[in-house]
Amino acid sequence: MANKIPTLIIGIGGMGCNIVAETFKSLDAEDKETIATVCMDTDANDLKRYQELGVDAVIQTSTNDVVGDILAKPENKGMTEWFQTNPLLNEKSMLEGAGQIRQSSRLAMLSCINANKFGALEQAIDKLNRAGTLYPQSMKTFIVGSIAGGTGAGMMVQLPFYLRKLIGEQTGKKHILIRGLFLTPDVCESVQGYNPIKIASIYSNAYACIKEINACNENAFSKASDIPIDIEYYEKGRAADGVKTNMIPYDFIFLIGRNNLNGGILGNGYLTNYFDMAKNILRAQLTQIGARLFSAEDNLILGHIDAHGMDRYCGAGAVEVRYPLDAISKYCALRWAKDIIQNQWEKLDRVYLDKKQADKEQQVKDPFHIPADEATSYVSTFEDLANPETQNRFFSQLNAELSLGYDIKEMNEDGFERNISYNKIQKAIDAIDQFIEQSANTEAITNAKLDCYHMNADSIINAENGAVISYELEKVENYKKLIMMNRSTIYAASERILSVSPRIKGHADDRDADRDYNIFNLIKGLHPITARYALYKIKKELLNKLERVSPDLFETSRGLNLLLEKDFDDEMPGVQTAEVVYLQLRRETETNLFQKAKAAFKNNKNELEEFADKFMRTVQEQIDVLERYNVANYRVRVYQSLLEKIDELLFTYKTFFESLNKVEDEIKEKVMMQEEMHKSQDKGIRYVFAAPIYKKVAYEMVKKSTDFNENTLSEDTKMQFTEDLYELFVDFYSQSRAVSAQEKVQLKSDIIEANAPQLFKESIQKSLEHEMKSNAGKILDIGVLRGLEYEILYQQISDHKDTKKRKDTKNRDVDPGMLNRFMRGIDTYSEQDIKTDFEIEIMKVIDRAAPFIRLENNPREQLLYWGVNPGIVPVDANGEPDRARIQARLDAGSFKSTGVIADRDFTRNELICCRSVYAAKVEELTLFNKNSAARKYYDYIVDQAINAHDGSVLTPHLDKRWYKEAYLPAIDPKEEAEERDARYLAFVFLLLLDHTVELTEYDGVKRWTYINDLIPYNIKLDEDNAPGNLKGLLRSMSYNAQIKRDIMERVSKIEQKEMENSSIIEDEILKHEIIQKFVDIGDIASEGNPDIHTIFDFIVIYSNILSKDKSQEMREAVRRYLHRYADKMGNRQEQRDKLYKDIVRYIFDNSNDITRANAEIKGILPNKSH
Repeated sequence: MANKIPTLIIGIGGMGCNIVAETFKSLDAEDKETIATVCMDTDANDLKRYQELGVDAVIQTSTNDVVGDILAKPENKGMTEWFQTNPLLNEKSMLEGAGQIRQSSRLAMLSCINANKFGALEQAIDKLNRAGTLYPQSMKTFIVGSIAGGTGAGMMVQLPFYLRKLIGEQTGKKHILIRGLFLTPDVCESVQGYNPIKIASIYSNAYACIKEINACNENAFSKASDIPIDIEYYEKGRAADGVKTNMIPYDFIFLIGRNNLNGGILGNGYLTNYFDMAKNILRAQLTQIGARLFSAEDNLILGHIDAHGMDRYCGAGAVEVRYPLDAISKYCALRWAKDIIQNQWEKLDRVYLDKKQADKEQQVKDPFHIPADEATSYVSTFEDLANPETQNRFFSQLNAELSLGYDIKEMNEDGFERNISYNKIQKAIDAIDQFIEQSANTEAITNAKLDCYHMNADSIINAENGAVISYELEKVENYKKLIMMNRSTIYAASERILSVSPRIKGHADDRDADRDYNIFNLIKGLHPITARYALYKIKKELLNKLERVSPDLFETSRGLNLLLEKDFDDEMPGVQTAEVVYLQLRRETETNLFQKAKAAFKNNKNELEEFADKFMRTVQEQIDVLERYNVANYRVRVYQSLLEKIDELLFTYKTFFESLNKVEDEIKEKVMMQEEMHKSQDKGIRYVFAAPIYKKVAYEMVKKSTDFNENTLSEDTKMQFTEDLYELFVDFYSQSRAVSAQEKVQLKSDIIEANAPQLFKESIQKSLEHEMKSNAGKILDIGVLRGLEYEILYQQISDHKDTKKRKDTKNRDVDPGMLNRFMRGIDTYSEQDIKTDFEIEIMKVIDRAAPFIRLENNPREQLLYWGVNPGIVPVDANGEPDRARIQARLDAGSFKSTGVIADRDFTRNELICCRSVYAAKVEELTLFNKNSAARKYYDYIVDQAINAHDGSVLTPHLDKRWYKEAYLPAIDPKEEAEERDARYLAFVFLLLLDHTVELTEYDGVKRWTYINDLIPYNIKLDEDNAPGNLKGLLRSMSYNAQIKRDIMERVSKIEQKEMENSSIIEDEILKHEIIQKFVDIGDIASEGNPDIHTIFDFIVIYSNILSKDKSQEMREAVRRYLHRYADKMGNRQEQRDKLYKDIVRYIFDNSNDITRANAEIKGILPNKSH
């Protein structure tokens, strides 16, 4: 945006603060250097939220004080002059907020200023004063809020006066432009809960705001006498030449109403729509639209303002044409997720379910038919689909994940080498076996086994003592003992292959994390489908190995004590152990039986040699059995442990895959929501290429892109998913030990099924969104103008296909033929091909940007700005954005763009259209005319106040006295003139009619007493008695609406009586009571002056007392009344003209000579033609 105009933005009240905070959040850091934001509200929690959105400062305009306590403070003494006396209001805490009572908000603001709580505002101004700027003498200020509530509406009048004073004193800046941006009550009505009291309050508050602002403006620009309105920080004065220098509150006030210039509403008319529109308008003012045209815009506005300076009301509308790239990318990612679930993730399980159903049907026919098991089906289907001949790209890629990139050589039965396929699964299985064997044959076991081989036959035969056999038996027993002890490491070995420790969560020990035998290490780099396949394969291979090794374990388990149970002397009864036989043989040798034995066995070994030989063979056999047992037992136990955990891990995978139905349903709902979310155009946004059909087209475009690979998951995604799923597996495994089947089902639901959707969303879906945004950027990142062109182009193709009936672009699927034609078309179309339709769409945008303000008359000249990123604007010969060309495209119908702002702070995916209407008069505001709801609600409350006499009725004004005409004139000049006439006529008839008023004297002071009531009372000017002279009585009519109404009602009754009693009006009208009173005004009016006979005499004689202006006003009031009287009494125009002529002539003829010579009085007389 690069806004370089120092700009202070103040949000007042909840609505204003929200608009400011959310708008400020959308600005970039550069803009925030020259923009300061302050939020003023009563609620501390809301203010905290505004701070979190990044605003510069917040001010809580409420304290712990009670209203009555504030008023009682000496420094607030003057506040009681304007604050309503109300017991309930006095007991109210300021923390309760304004409660739609504007006086409370005024009181709160002043209390905060007096308590020095506006320091944050001074700091914000100081920030702007320090910022480097191209406009050192200027400061633009926005006050944003609603004129319907209490807090904002209660601050919106005095706050600009305070700001002008504060900014001027603090910065010395001379050009302080203050703009208001306010939502009107018709926008806020929908959130009042259909409460008639609240609705009456918001409308009457708004009308009071407008009336007060109008009075301030009129006080500054009207030539009439000063209006007695006064408020804090409001400075009034006159220059040396007599020209007024009274402050005005706002240079311009932008109002946002429910209806635009054309009468249309924004979407469904909800408040949120107008809230967003206000943000758009404010944001547009803070872009280059507001910055570059700062001076030009102000000059244009000032050029339209009348000499009176009253044309200060403005309307604006801002529409953003947006291509929602992020949302479309997300939609495509959701579609991608839905498709891969349907076409990939669920495919193998659906095949099994189909087989299962077919097997059931087959078993009915053939009871001996063996159904396929799930694992076999999964593996075989995976391998079939991965077969190159199938040409299934997805499963081929999955299978490729398992490839090592090389084959291994193996000897066949004929002794020839051959290359065989070798993948990660086989490598892992081989590594597991190798690891098991290494774990079974520890270094201690291996050494113990080797130690058993250190003995030979000679060492037995030639041993010096008989302990040699015992020693050898101990070594074998030690070997066996170590084997048995090593069984305790089987669980640890299993853990290192496949861990179920919650602490480790799948990584096994750090030393095992990247080992080939670690199953997590295998599956962490695989697609979940491939990982499940790998687990099934490993399970099958382990089952086969278990089947092969189990017999060996059974067999070797029987020979664990072979050496101890071996009979080393067949001739002796019972089992003769090695130790016993050996010792016996040694004794025989020692008794020279050895030589005899040797002679007896000439060609054979002697018995000791034979024993040694047999013992050595038995030891070797025992060692072999123990060695085989060791490995077989270790394998079996590890296999069993692994198979148990793999089953649970597969169970976790399977449960996750089963839960994909639920995930798919959720994604389908999200897809539908994404399709529908940009149909609504309620919030000042025109979305392009975002209707359901266009999102579908976008997805098909991406799928057809050569840069898009629909099958891939990134390595990080695979890893993240595996880790998350493994965590569920570990949790489930640890809790499902030693529980019943029913409890296990519940755990399955609580742990796996409950977390599966979130697991897919966090691990897979986010990755798909990232991949979609990254890989499909070339296809989808087309910018807002191209998005609109694509939309038009597709619609043209659609219409061309079916010229009889325009196709609905809502929910139909993409026609492949149309898609192909469209994709060919986007490469060949030109701007000229879509020029007419493009202009139609641009015109719709301009219409939607119509300012949201209703005016009675045709609006004056409007400004139309466009904001666009230069990256999507054609360039000229110099490589610069061709603004003329883009402006020509954006001009439509009778609207010509005031300017096109090409700036890189607008995104490629947005086009801003901003229309403004300026210099409207207050009387042109439809929302506040005399027939409006605001006026009716306001009048109802004011009537109550007038009738109450005692000031007990709480009015919507900031001052309890301002409902009186003396303070606030009518906002419509015509109505103001009527009120002025009514004041003069009431004054005149008070003097003329009998029993209405009398002049009394008390303690030497004259006063007027109104006697046309049950109880006479003194006529007041506010709290004091009206001065006892004619000028004082005239002034009192602005303060005593009830007297004025009573008098004019009495006059009306007299008129009605004359109408009913007159038969020949031309002969009788001069005898009417009213006319007679005008001819003979009586002593009170004449004050005993013998020269004053008629009302004309009265006007002439007292013109110097009443001032020339008031004398002229009174004369005109009387003249208009006589016209109305004649019109009321006559029944045709010719007769009415004659009656008026006769009445005026009759009064004139009865006037004195001075009066008849007075030029102004002669001007009342009808001319000859009349």
